[in-house]
Amino acid sequence: MTRHPLALLALAAALTAGLGACSSHTSDSESEADSGASVEAGDGGVVVHDDEDVIITGDEVVETRACTGQDVQVTGSNCKCTFTGTCGEVTIVGADNEVSLENVTSITLMGSNNTVTWRGKEPEISNIGTDNQITRAK
Repeated sequence: MTRHPLALLALAAALTAGLGACSSHTSDSESEADSGASVEAGDGGVVVHDDEDVIITGDEVVETRACTGQDVQVTGSNCKCTFTGTCGEVTIVGADNEVSLENVTSITLMGSNNTVTWRGKEPEISNIGTDNQITRAK
């Protein structure tokens, strides 16, 4: 997973969103980065996405995205994220997140009390956290 450039972009966007309390949403023209990534700053957090990665950072973020092979990282707490299509590697860091995946290559959990459901072929699963629930959707 290529996280460094997008992680720095997400951090910069989070700092900008936190410092710019007058504005809670970045327009499309302001969100285009030189790398082709798009950054959205909203009330709950920051979403960075491009052709390779989707990074969601913040607390209580509610997000629905269509994956077309991208890797996904959710960092925060009390997020409710749904990913349709096929995701690559999905990493969840934090607590009390609910993540629904249609198809996924691998799932890594680093945190506690997260609930992850997936459909399709069984992914590789790494549960480094505690009290996480990872199940095939019915």
